[in-house]
Amino acid sequence: MPVIDGGKALRRAITQTFGAAALDQRCQEHKRRKVLDHLPKTLHTSVNRALRDAYAASDADLARR
Repeated sequence: MPVIDGGKALRRAITQTFGAAALDQRCQEHKRRKVLDHLPKTLHTSVNRALRDAYAASDADLARR
């Protein structure tokens, strides 16, 4: 499964090459940066911690919380 940075062109290339059912994974670091870029600096520390905790969670339900 390819890990991509969220670029639409990469996803399109994967779909064209392997079909619409092809799976890909979003790079956690790129996703984290993108989220933080849209937030005020005052929220960066708490949201960064929440994202790291979610990524490290042992199951999806815990990560959602």
